[in-house]
Amino acid sequence: MRPEPMTTLCLALAAVVAGGMSLFGESDSFSMLTVVCALAGLLPWALVVGGVELRSWQFFLLSVPFGAVIVVIDDNPGGTFPLMLAIVWLARTSGSWKWPAAGILVSLASLAECTIENGYDDSGIIYFAGGLGIATMSGLLIRRAETLAAQVAAMRDADVERLAATERARIARDVHDIVAHSLTVVMLNVTGARRAIAVDPEGADAALARAELVGRDSLDSIREVMGLLRESDQGHDLPHPTLSRIPQLVAGFRDAGLGVELEAAAEAEVTASTVDSWVPAVGVDPTVELVAYRIVQESLSNVLQHAPGAAATVSIALVDGALDVAVRNTASPVPGEFSARAGLGTRGMAERARAVGGAFESRATADGGWLVTARLPTRPADIHRSVTHA
Repeated sequence: MRPEPMTTLCLALAAVVAGGMSLFGESDSFSMLTVVCALAGLLPWALVVGGVELRSWQFFLLSVPFGAVIVVIDDNPGGTFPLMLAIVWLARTSGSWKWPAAGILVSLASLAECTIENGYDDSGIIYFAGGLGIATMSGLLIRRAETLAAQVAAMRDADVERLAATERARIARDVHDIVAHSLTVVMLNVTGARRAIAVDPEGADAALARAELVGRDSLDSIREVMGLLRESDQGHDLPHPTLSRIPQLVAGFRDAGLGVELEAAAEAEVTASTVDSWVPAVGVDPTVELVAYRIVQESLSNVLQHAPGAAATVSIALVDGALDVAVRNTASPVPGEFSARAGLGTRGMAERARAVGGAFESRATADGGWLVTARLPTRPADIHRSVTHA
């Protein structure tokens, strides 16, 4: 643990004052030996203030002997004041009791010798011994305070790193949701246009127009994400898709060639007879709507990628105060095309569902298809901010 510079400076200034007290504490204490030892005892303080890292034994040897000489040789009990400051430093910086205890023993022995030699009253040694005890406690308290401050700083740094990692994961999910979905639809339309351009120019042109539209929407979304990252300190959130946009999403996949149907069931709040008639759930938190939308979006993208030619069904239901989302697809008629989906998209769906307190499952079905289900609370008590951005 590196000592705090300001505390070090304050202790050094206190050591200068203590040296002055040893010089001028008594009328006959101003001797050349006291002057030399008092100044020499300030050397380690000058070094640590200057940024030199001294070990405990080095500081001990550069400070304690000079204070002891003032007390013992010059018969000046004022030399105990520099010793007190040295003990404060040793208790503050030492990882064990070895050097602080050595400083205390040398100081007490010096005081005892000075008292016996000069016949001082016992109250004097008690007074200085109490000062040594206070110095020791002061050093320990400073060490404890600096240790706690370092721990708080380390926890703050760890929290910042955790938040940064969470934000990186959120950005990865968002970019994946936008880019993967858009590129999948674009590529399918481009592929369809390439195959139809010779026999159905109008159909090819329509497919290319859809690809262009999806590409432009994707580019706009990416620009919005980049803008949000630049202005995150202003607290702006992107407008995010809700349940009301799911019919449009399904229609886009249908235009891309996916045979997908939209179903909805509810206790009263959700009704949907066709893709063009949709009333979103009443009372569902916008964050939950976003999670449901992303799960449907990613699941249908996976169907296009991993099960070409398969038919899919999207089901949205509000049951017992929870929003149930299910995307099921049949087996792919193209042999060898279907593969297990355990990539970034599936992990992102699971993370989003868990972030709002929901449950998520993705598994193969007995008929060779795939089923994605999620049960999301309509109004979670504590929604993590990492899922509230588009």
